[in-house]
Amino acid sequence: MSVLIALSRKKAGITMPFFVSFGFFYTFATSNIESKVMRYIWVLLFAASLSLLACTDGSKESAAALSPALQQVESIMYQAPDSALRLLEAMSVPPASDSLNLATWALFTTQARYKLFMSQSDSLINVAYPYFLRHGDAQRKAMALYYKGAICKEHQHIEEAQRNLLKASGEVEKTTDYLLAHLIYEEIADTYVYRNLYDSGKEAAQKAYEYAQKSGNSSYIISSLTVLARVYSKLNELNNAVECYKKAIEVAKEKEQYEVIGGNIIELLGIYFSLKDYISVRHYVTHFLVLQKEHNFELTASQYSVIGKAYFNE
Repeated sequence: MSVLIALSRKKAGITMPFFVSFGFFYTFATSNIESKVMRYIWVLLFAASLSLLACTDGSKESAAALSPALQQVESIMYQAPDSALRLLEAMSVPPASDSLNLATWALFTTQARYKLFMSQSDSLINVAYPYFLRHGDAQRKAMALYYKGAICKEHQHIEEAQRNLLKASGEVEKTTDYLLAHLIYEEIADTYVYRNLYDSGKEAAQKAYEYAQKSGNSSYIISSLTVLARVYSKLNELNNAVECYKKAIEVAKEKEQYEVIGGNIIELLGIYFSLKDYISVRHYVTHFLVLQKEHNFELTASQYSVIGKAYFNE
């Protein structure tokens, strides 16, 4: 009996035949049918041929390379998402045949728009999502799952959002991408709070803060402290909330983020009102007004309301 199977793979654009003669394996293995050793050798050779076939099938995908333009976009995304989006919009959309670059372009465009608080449909993330779940490493899988969850959340598909975000957390734990880990856990915390699951929200917010600290990104540290303070306030752990707001204010001072300081002061005032600590209310109202005058940032309607309430309670 002789079976000849011809397999082929593409290498450098040339189709190369690859022949595995199972007739040879069969004759070799059955020349002494009672020999267990011969059967074992036959099994090993057959398994080796299948393994080589699997490697040849995957070679085309692994050989794909991310374009220099997309590498540039990735390098500036966290610092300058507006510039990243301009580069993406100036690019020609990769063809469907270039699946890696098309999926990456779709993922990065979703990312930039989300960072810039732009409304968007799920059409682009639905291009990136299935590709990276099948072909991506842990970082890319986490990223695709995160933005799939975030877009679902924007469209009020909360349960689907939470499923994807929790899967994203599992993938990002395999990486050292602390910036992405912070974003994922902060989104999970916000989703739990939305669903009134405050204890779970606190756990996720604490993880977000841990990863923000590991990343060293001051904006993320401030953000995670603010989110954690909000969760504490929902749990009526008001003293913990106060401490988080104060830490956020101190970090923002170091980085001269004055509007962020103002926003955290306003939220802190709400906690002090609940505690009926009007001495602290007056202190922070004065602090806020001096800050606003020195740095000339606009007051929102809610900030006017809080300041008015503070004067009324005096």
